[in-house]
Amino acid sequence: MLIKLYLKLLLKCIISIFCLFIIVKKIGKREIKNQTLFDHIITITIGNFIAEIILNGDNFIEGIIVMFIFGLTSFIINHLTVRSNKIRKIIDDDPVLLIESGKIIKENLKKNNITLTILEEESREEGIKSLKDVKYAVFEINGNITFYTYDDKYDIERNIIIDGTMIDKNIKYLGLNEEDVLEFLKLNNTSLEDTFLLTYQNNKFNLYKSK
Repeated sequence: MLIKLYLKLLLKCIISIFCLFIIVKKIGKREIKNQTLFDHIITITIGNFIAEIILNGDNFIEGIIVMFIFGLTSFIINHLTVRSNKIRKIIDDDPVLLIESGKIIKENLKKNNITLTILEEESREEGIKSLKDVKYAVFEINGNITFYTYDDKYDIERNIIIDGTMIDKNIKYLGLNEEDVLEFLKLNNTSLEDTFLLTYQNNKFNLYKSK
């Protein structure tokens, strides 16, 4: 009787792992690395479902179905964030500056629950001995912190256009205007709609056209 119970449990584990593999394969590799907050919620929820349906086998089939529903929901949301800038802004937060031009932005640290100790620890892990050497620190949407020192050749590359849509707040922040952007596109024989990505770095535009 005990052997039968263990074999049944083993079979459930194999089926669950196989189903999870299919879900992650379809959702995409972003679920494995560089998770957003939404990705993290879905991953934890699916993990809890797996544990529940394996240990409490009364509703095993229903649990597998629910797991696939969550996986499908994640796939649809991720697909929409790729297709739509508006949905992307809702689901994925923008990167946040923690240090700008050598000055620590306390307000942004508090908003993102980051202490000075964490900031210093993260910088040391990147081989930076002192925060005085940091020109910019960016809190990325996946929770990582990217550091730019004064020795770096390039400043932060800021998005100006994504998928044919202008990022107004970045344009204003850089002291540019829409006419400047459109004039650059005109000189490069392209249109706003055909621009996959336009960035601004070290006082010049970088243009990436979609194939």
